[in-house]
Amino acid sequence: MEISREMAQEISDIDHQMHALVLRGKEQIGLELRTRPTPGAGELLVRIHAAGLCGTDATEYRHGPRLADPGRVRRHGHVLGHEFSGTVAAGGPGTRMAPGTPVVSGAGIPCRDCSYCQRGETNLCNNYSSIGLQHDGTLAEYCVIPEHVCVDISEAGISLDTAALAQPAGIALHAVSLSPVFADERALVIGAGGVGLFVAAALEARGSQVVVHDRSTDQTLTAAAICPNATTTIELATSDVDFDVVYECTGSDSALHQSLHRVRRGGTVMLVGLHPTPREIDLLDVTLRQVTLMGSSAQTPVTDISAALQLLAVEPERWSAIAPRAIPMALATELFFDNAQRPTKTLVDPWVDQIRPTQHGRE
Repeated sequence: MEISREMAQEISDIDHQMHALVLRGKEQIGLELRTRPTPGAGELLVRIHAAGLCGTDATEYRHGPRLADPGRVRRHGHVLGHEFSGTVAAGGPGTRMAPGTPVVSGAGIPCRDCSYCQRGETNLCNNYSSIGLQHDGTLAEYCVIPEHVCVDISEAGISLDTAALAQPAGIALHAVSLSPVFADERALVIGAGGVGLFVAAALEARGSQVVVHDRSTDQTLTAAAICPNATTTIELATSDVDFDVVYECTGSDSALHQSLHRVRRGGTVMLVGLHPTPREIDLLDVTLRQVTLMGSSAQTPVTDISAALQLLAVEPERWSAIAPRAIPMALATELFFDNAQRPTKTLVDPWVDQIRPTQHGRE
């Protein structure tokens, strides 16, 4: 049968389309058919294997758009998602990674020109932007990502489901790298969400004495599964004080004050969770007790993501406790955005139409 020019164009259009979860406004998100993006110079078209959902995505849905451009969201719609694993489908001019290469990314896109980038502090870039916030993200079948922020994981020895946890693990490893906690020192992690659990796992790997505190029994049980040598508790005892370093991983006012109360004189409070509003603290107490109050922002694609991949490769089966399943995009609103009772980490598989168990292990 002879194919008309119109039919050939229609077939070509279908071949260049993809499904994506598109944010259209506050609490307005849905599955749409969109034109598959084309990689430009220095960019990769990545076929998404699994995308992770986090609190930032939930905030953009429930209260936003905040970090995503509101005008762009209204006019064109926006694809959330900044945690992922996938394989290179195609490369734009000047790229080196071959199609089929498995990759992850830290999501942040530094300019590589400012003074911070020149010092290697790319997470502090003056012109920092991020996949899924300032750029369309990974809650789609395909996503365009600059090659310079992608990491080849061919030799990582982990599954693509496990690799999808690299971005939040990288945030945790960055915070741990900034804090002066060593083997046998005492560390308190407040908040056993995704990042908090990775902080605890990294500290345990260092040989630190780790206490994980979360008000949720389920989260403390998950922490115990991930970090068998850590102490987990839903209620801190009066004697739980004088920690060398306290990691505040919730972004709540009460957790901040708890951190300052529990740290020792001369100790460090590491702020990992994002605080949405200004906080009032007793700076006189901070000064007199010589407490270091330090923030940790994002991560660097080379150092922190590489460290995250190494952590994920240690007993990778245990990460099933954090991310036990992958859901289809069509169920993301029901099972994540509008659901408070969800696993620590929800993965989305854009290629399935039913929930599947995740595969964590060595490859």
